[in-house]
Amino acid sequence: VGFSTGAVVASLLRGCDGNMTVSAIGGCLDPQKCLQCHFSKEQLRSFDAQGHCVLHLTATSKQLKEEDAEKTAESSLERKLGSAYRDDLLSLDIGAAVRSEVGRFLAIHASDDEIVPQEQGKALHEAAADPKELMIIDGAKHTLQNTMRLRKVLKRILDLVKQDWGEATGSKPGVSHHVLRSGVLGAEGRLEHKAFPGGVSCRPVVELQGRSEIT
Repeated sequence: VGFSTGAVVASLLRGCDGNMTVSAIGGCLDPQKCLQCHFSKEQLRSFDAQGHCVLHLTATSKQLKEEDAEKTAESSLERKLGSAYRDDLLSLDIGAAVRSEVGRFLAIHASDDEIVPQEQGKALHEAAADPKELMIIDGAKHTLQNTMRLRKVLKRILDLVKQDWGEATGSKPGVSHHVLRSGVLGAEGRLEHKAFPGGVSCRPVVELQGRSEIT
């Protein structure tokens, strides 16, 4: 399961394993459009001029005052993202990956996605080979926001995983899955990927305060 930029990674994993169900939430088919969706014009220019761009990561929490009124408290973190990330992203052939007929592919997109237009989700589904499915979440924004919508999405994903597992093994599954999500990358962070027989192996490497983490 991949969300947003993680959906790019998930899409690349199609074809790796015939028993793997790939779900891409808020994903893109075109790497160039994906880049434009997730970065401002200023950030894109900074990749060329500075060799990196600055990400402003804002955490928002609600605190109750004594008079029970809600107050929003925000804290912002700045992180540098190296141009290697952009270069890696632009080198990807997402269409070739999803055209694999190995494994089931589920494209999920919010109808009112303000970050990645739903046309990109539809294009991703259109490019994919069968077996595939498109799920549009009516009235939802990029992060799906609503608990009911999120439960609907998770139920569909788990239903497909159980179905595929049952077809492959003839037994009732104990479900295990991997979630690929967006992460905080440092100046040397980059999206690493390599081709191997049967599909594409892809892992986002996060460089944060001198250590690498898989997100």
